[in-house]
Amino acid sequence: YLVKRFNESAEELGVAARMQGLAGQFQVYFVDREVTNYREAIRTDVKKVEIFQKVLMANKILYLPSPLFHHGITVAHGKEELDSVIEAMEKGLKEVKKAS
Repeated sequence: YLVKRFNESAEELGVAARMQGLAGQFQVYFVDREVTNYREAIRTDVKKVEIFQKVLMANKILYLPSPLFHHGITVAHGKEELDSVIEAMEKGLKEVKKAS
């Protein structure tokens, strides 16, 4: 749900970003294609990560500033919490787009 909604939002906004993950682990990469290895992962745009992270933190979503740190959700996070995360992420994507 989270990965799908994030990727749809990034595409709708025209931001080169994608969320990838497995089970409860995920990471946002500011790149224009799927990340399949470490060399591709380190190509994420660090400036965009910083902008995105600041917006999430301002919206009370803990998101560490490391461009390669994987984040997580658990079964304790219900649809209401995920929708709050998605809303903050959409704000973050909009700020990234403004700065581009």
